[in-house]
Amino acid sequence: MEQPIFLFASGWRTSSTLVQRVVSSHRDILIWGENHGLIPVLQEARQTVVGLQKYGPKHLENYQKQGGRAWMAMMNPPLREFDEGLRRLLETYYREPARELGKSRWGFKEVRHTLSVAEFLCQLYPGARILLLLRHPADCLASARATRVPPFKKGILAEVGGPRGFLETWTRIASSFARPGRIPSLSHTPL
Repeated sequence: MEQPIFLFASGWRTSSTLVQRVVSSHRDILIWGENHGLIPVLQEARQTVVGLQKYGPKHLENYQKQGGRAWMAMMNPPLREFDEGLRRLLETYYREPARELGKSRWGFKEVRHTLSVAEFLCQLYPGARILLLLRHPADCLASARATRVPPFKKGILAEVGGPRGFLETWTRIASSFARPGRIPSLSHTPL
């Protein structure tokens, strides 16, 4: 069973890159960097397929009984096939390159994802581990004010909507995880 490690943080300047470096220094683990909106796009696609399940199985059943005479306008494969395709995509994109680098476990870090994305990943990978970094928002904001990161030409605060946008992002992410017991992977278990 795949046991990827997903490193989430309550926003920017939470030491997520430092933790990524430390975990990736393990001989068997590689934590890839941020993917911005990639995973929520996959999550949204899955929700579309979930919606198709309202009609798809019945239309498939009709087709199996009646062939081309059946009403099959919304016929789609089962959700499990889509989930398997998502796992293959993620494993091709993340796991295989990690293995080429000699690492048997893989994952990624992200500072933009909420609990719903963690739940989605745990649906795909029941053996996944979620590491959540929380840093006091005042410390994150102070760090953001003092830091010039190369991709952010005007500084990170200017790129994310100023101090208000920065703190709103922190609050949105951190508060989404403030509901204990939502997913088993958030318990204190070893990697």
